[in-house]
Amino acid sequence: MRKASPKAEHVYTRGNHCSRVENALANRLPEFEGMPGTRLEELFPDWVVCGSLELPGTTIKHRWHNGQNAARQNTLKSGRHYVTGHLHSLQVTAILDLDGTRYGVDTGTLADPYGPQFSYCERAPRAYRSGWVFLTYQDGNLL
Repeated sequence: MRKASPKAEHVYTRGNHCSRVENALANRLPEFEGMPGTRLEELFPDWVVCGSLELPGTTIKHRWHNGQNAARQNTLKSGRHYVTGHLHSLQVTAILDLDGTRYGVDTGTLADPYGPQFSYCERAPRAYRSGWVFLTYQDGNLL
């Protein structure tokens, strides 16, 4: 991504999976807690790390509402475009009203939805989808 967009500011929002390595080390090997190289941010030193990213008319964060209608609820209740990734469902929900269109977006996962990282799902059917989301703005408006 750095090579494809060298002039862009690179930002990622932390989610619940981001803490797994740090927590595993701290719980199993407490003497390693805080050591250099044990935090995810150290693997991406040129990136800005945050809990929530606010763009004009758009909020990007790991999660807010949950469940099958989360993308819709996030957008309805915030009154703005809302992008999350917690559900791994790769979907866009358009909300149309008298002010125009707002989008609720779930970014999906880059992983295989039935890979070993999701073993906690016990091979049950799920709405996870592999994919990637690009947001395109024109004149400050999300297209």
